Amino acid sequence: MRALGRLAAPMMLTGILNMVLSLTDTAMMGWLDPLALAGGVLVSDFYSFAFYFAASAVSAVAPLSASAIGARSTARAGVIVGQGFWVILMLGAAGYALVSHVVPLLSLIGVAVPRPEATAQYARMMGGAFALMLLFAWGRSALAALGCARISMMILIAALPLNAAGNYVLMYGLFGLPEMGLAGAGASSVLVALFAGSTTVVYLLAAPRLRQYRVARGALRLDPAIFVQLLKTGMMIAVASVAETGVFLLSTIVVGLVDPQALAAHAIVFRSLGLGYSITVGFGQAVTIKIAMAVGASNARAARRVTEAAWLVAAAAAGTILLVYFGASQAAGLFFSAEDEIGRALLSNVHTLLPLTGASLAALVISSTLFAVLRGHADVRAPAVLALAGYWVVGFGTMALLAGSAGMGAPGIWTALIAGPVAAAMGCIVYMARGPSSAAFTTA
Repeated sequence: MRALGRLAAPMMLTGILNMVLSLTDTAMMGWLDPLALAGGVLVSDFYSFAFYFAASAVSAVAPLSASAIGARSTARAGVIVGQGFWVILMLGAAGYALVSHVVPLLSLIGVAVPRPEATAQYARMMGGAFALMLLFAWGRSALAALGCARISMMILIAALPLNAAGNYVLMYGLFGLPEMGLAGAGASSVLVALFAGSTTVVYLLAAPRLRQYRVARGALRLDPAIFVQLLKTGMMIAVASVAETGVFLLSTIVVGLVDPQALAAHAIVFRSLGLGYSITVGFGQAVTIKIAMAVGASNARAARRVTEAAWLVAAAAAGTILLVYFGASQAAGLFFSAEDEIGRALLSNVHTLLPLTGASLAALVISSTLFAVLRGHADVRAPAVLALAGYWVVGFGTMALLAGSAGMGAPGIWTALIAGPVAAAMGCIVYMARGPSSAAFTTA
């Protein structure tokens, strides 16, 4: 558990820092005017969805290279990491094209884009940031598997003030620079992405402790077999990740349609779930890497011990989350004014939704940890199938039933967001017990 914690802590903090970067951009765009914020958020949400898919795909570098390290094949680990560069070239080009042209794409399907010209300029900047940040995503996954997860965290810590300063200077045209407005926020994102991506890659290629992997040599030529394996594995991870998060992202739209009065409360509790989920993802990546190393070394006992530790941490975290959210629900009146009708309605909705949000996050912690264990055993197809079945068939189906037919509004939607991860977790447990790798889970 100590070894798992040492690896997981910087990865979880990196996830939090990523969220802080995004929240900084959102807050500073709000300083311009509501329409600029609306246009920026529209592009940012599309960017986030596309980037999360691409970053999840390139994260396959971590378990595959970790397995090679466990098998004491540093040369193969270096080639696997190097082939990740070819993956991000392909995904970066596609992402750049999509994000850069998101405004005409949205207009084509009838979406009214606020301040279309300024938003389009911002989108073009964010297309460049997308491609550069994929360099960081590639390096972050590789460094985690190679035992250098803290480097990514330190790079993002340095990027936070750079991002805030860049936004302020470029948006408002300080020091004789032109006032760029919304496009300035995008230009700042490009600079931050350039800093984070290039610094991560330079460290990955040049750090003395990593020279044994010869990553540069692995990236110089395309290895078709490893590239295809990496791409197939990455696509399965990306499908599972998007299936896991997509229904949650869609929930905000559904709340706006069926229960608009609860939208403010939903937005508040949803942000807290997003923060908890980013921490969970970091922990899951650490679990996957540790198990993959044990599997690569053909050490079933070590894989079982990591699984036991992961179960204990996930169970403790889920129990703590339930207690914290229930307590926060009881104390909600301390943070919100209930002096007028709007305040009383907000307080009432937050009081109702917080326990449901806690239950949803607790179930997410369990299901995500189970998926991480399977990925460590090189099983990426089952998490993808189970995520689609649990989150979309059960979760979204329950959402449509409770929010639509039953008319339960936001509480019904959050009940569905509990049912989805619970179904995925139960399916995962059944699969583990019956699957060919069930011996690894016997003790747990």
